[in-house]
Parts: sequence; C-alpha cells; structure tokens
Amino acid sequence: MLPSSMTKLKNVQILSLDGWAARIGKQSHASCSSSSVGEFVPKYPNLLLISLPSSLVTLSLRDSNLSNESFPADFSNMSMLKILYLDENPIDSLPDCVRNLSRLEGLSVMNCSKLKSVLCPPNTVKCLSADHCVSLVKITFSQEITAPPFVHYYYSVSLTEVQGIFKIQAIEKIDDQILCSLGWTHLQHVKDHKVRIWDSAIWPRVTKLPVQMCYEFGIFSTCFPGNVVPDWLGHKNNGSSISFTMPSSSTNKRIEGINICFVHTFSADEDLVWLSHWMFGKNELEDGDEVSVTIVEEEEDGGIMVKECAVSPVYNDRENEEDPLSYYKSWKHIIGRDLSTFQLTSGDYFLIHDRFFNRSRAFKDLFQHKTTQNLFGYIPQYKDENVVTHENEDWYLNEWRQSFLQRLVI
Repeated sequence: MLPSSMTKLKNVQILSLDGWAARIGKQSHASCSSSSVGEFVPKYPNLLLISLPSSLVTLSLRDSNLSNESFPADFSNMSMLKILYLDENPIDSLPDCVRNLSRLEGLSVMNCSKLKSVLCPPNTVKCLSADHCVSLVKITFSQEITAPPFVHYYYSVSLTEVQGIFKIQAIEKIDDQILCSLGWTHLQHVKDHKVRIWDSAIWPRVTKLPVQMCYEFGIFSTCFPGNVVPDWLGHKNNGSSISFTMPSSSTNKRIEGINICFVHTFSADEDLVWLSHWMFGKNELEDGDEVSVTIVEEEEDGGIMVKECAVSPVYNDRENEEDPLSYYKSWKHIIGRDLSTFQLTSGDYFLIHDRFFNRSRAFKDLFQHKTTQNLFGYIPQYKDENVVTHENEDWYLNEWRQSFLQRLVI
C-alpha cells in the first residue's frame, strides 16, 4: 500500500506513481530510508495528490486513469516541483492546478488521447512534450512569456496551432474580414478543393485535406490546384523571379503587405498555385522601394519547376476600425518584430519554425543542401548559435533521461 503520511517524507525528490490507480487495493512497497512504510487507500485520487511530499522535484503520474476532476484545486504544497509527467491519462485540458506550479520547467502529456488543449502552462516551462495526443488542437502561452518553450508534438494529428509558432486553418472556415485584409477576396472557388499535405512532425503520411492557410513569421500561405496565377495579381512574370517598384499610394492608404504567388509544375502530379501574404508594419515598405522575389526550384526532388510568378501590394484604408489581423500581429517572432535568432552571419534571414526547437548544428544538412545554397549563393550559418527559446536543449534531454532512470518507484 501507499504510505499513510506521505507529507512526512521530507527528503523525497523523485517519485513515480505510474499506474497507481490500477493498483489500489494491491500490495505495493515503498523503498525510502527517511520514513517507515504505512498503508493508505484513497477513496478519491485528489486526496492522494494533496498528500504528496512538498520536497518533490520530479513527479510521474503516467497511466494513472486521472481525469481533470481527479486533480486538487491547486498544487501549492509542491512548490519545489520542476518536472511533471501526466502521460497516458484521460485529461481533456491542462488541469488548473498545474498552472500554479511556479518552478515547473518540464511538462509531459504524451499519449493523452482525450487532450484537446494545453492553454497557458506556467511561464517557467522550458520543455513541453505533447507527442501522440491525437485530439490535441491548440497549445497557447501567456502574454508574459518571453519566448515559447521547447515543444514536441510529433503525430498529434489534430494540432492546428502552437501560439507564436504556427497556426493552420481551413480556408473555408476563415472569417471573410481576415481574407479581405490579406487581399484574398477571390478565393471562393478554392474552398471546395482538397490538396495533399504532409508535415513529418504532425502527420505520419501524406494527408488529403481541404485547402488550408498556414500562418508563421507574419506570413500567410496557402496552395490549391491550378496552372495560372490569379488575374487579380497586378505584376506578373514568366519563370521563377520578379522585381517591381512599389507604386505611390493615396494619402489615406498605407501599405499593409504584399501578396506573392507562383505556379509550381510537377513532372508526375497536377500543378499547384502557391499564394502568400507577407505582412508589414508601418514604414517597413514604402512608395518607391524596390522589391525582388525569387522562388528556388528543386530540380532534385521530382522535377519541381516554377512556371509563372506574380506580386501585388496590399493597402489598408481602415480608419479607427478594429484590425481583423490584430491577433496575428501580436505574435513576437514575425516580420517587423524580433527575428534576431533567425539571422544568418551574412545578415540575411532564414525563417523555419524548427529553429524554435533546435540548435544551429541541427541545420547542417539543410544548409549543405544544393537547393539552399542555390537560394543564398553560399553555405549559410545562423549568427546566434543558441536555440531561440533557450540555450539548454541538452538540459532538456539529460534531465528527462535522468529523471526517468532515478525515479523512486512506489
């Protein structure tokens, strides 16, 4: 059985109660030099959680059949806790008491099949593991957080947003005001289409979905079947590059961004139209500025070629109206705000959201790739050698492994 006075275990720092709910009523043994072994059979799981030692630094509650109702109102008795495992439990959201853990640095909710959201974990969290959470849709962070934590979400197939990093939405479900602000007012015909999409971090295989919009770094992107760029894009050119001068705008309008579009032709598949909106702040793009766009072709990957491209400026004439793009503009790591960790030693920028989770050395193969070198004309290297969110990816890996090996099993 479990010790009858758990709170008297003053020196226990690492504790595993994996699968304890399934073992209630069965004989269990505690190996602990600082306390004698007693018996405790809780009628309600939260009674056990309240009685846990305040000295705990690592706690594992894997596969313990704990729902949200199983947790106490707060975890104030565990002010020292740094690592918490809630894997394989039937929780549908992050329990409120977890948000009160003021020193929590590592949180794992892997294989929680009913989990739909992880909203605002403690600002101290550096590592969040949410792999194989098949119902997980959204991960958000508080406004006070300086940078998102190290996040794993492999094969969480329903995930559509990690706040501050990426957001995926079906075009058919996006508010018309948002599409209008992007200058995407002629996309009604694409809402009934489906395209094959693959992200190795989320989907284990190619998935056919309705046309989606992906947002990251202040850039909105979508693709749909087609073999010509839309007529409403003003500046067009055959091939994979185009340049133009920003035209003069009227005094009551300012430049909101630019739309970039191109047609990809494939040797063994239907052509695709790619459309992206690059959002700019005040005075970042002005009348008379020269804009050059080049789309790099990948001849090595099945003969992918660019047949046609186009660009078009987007203007804002709203006066004292609510901005439909305000949520997207609130993100920190977007064009016009903080992209310092994505800057290369050359002064150029290479935007890829894997940079949130990996050191510069993880991009060695990508930077050595012929396509990348064709884009830059040189072998790129990140200026900041540390990971964007924190400099201790090694801490994450070592602490996670050691806590698993050293846990006190009860």
